[in-house]
Amino acid sequence: MVTIGIKLFYKEGSSAEVPATGMTKEVAKTITDQIFGVQNIPELQTAPSAIDVTSLEDTEEQSEPGLISGSSLALTMNYKEGVYTDGTEDNSNFEQCLSLSNDNVHSWKIVLPNGRWFAFYGKARTTLAAMAVASAQQFTLSLFKRSKVVTGYDAASAISRNTQDIESVVTA
Repeated sequence: MVTIGIKLFYKEGSSAEVPATGMTKEVAKTITDQIFGVQNIPELQTAPSAIDVTSLEDTEEQSEPGLISGSSLALTMNYKEGVYTDGTEDNSNFEQCLSLSNDNVHSWKIVLPNGRWFAFYGKARTTLAAMAVASAQQFTLSLFKRSKVVTGYDAASAISRNTQDIESVVTA
């Protein structure tokens, strides 16, 4: 599967607490505001740590799955102007992400081109990346997960991947 067409969506939260129900597929369907400019998304679902349960009688190491690490995701973002309107002069995706960098828990959804999505609750922090000559201005959107990641599939979100569609994306 090609990664052209991966999208990041959010729904602004109004509380510092995760709803008692946790993330559900029904809640995920309501996450519709898009953030443009995503360049890199880290691993969403990491393997759990191994808890050593080997005893002196064992001839091979024994382990059980432990905690799942990866409580935060650092997304690399390309700065894009004119993609967000909130009444301020700066209508960039950077400003959009800054507005979400508060103590509220927001809903987040990452949608793959084939319609598979991953949703979770989390807090956000936005930091400006280093600047250099002849390079794209970037920033980091760090998402601190506050719930389990729920996954689902939405055929309506799937991008058709026939040859004509891929050629039009590549030549655009």
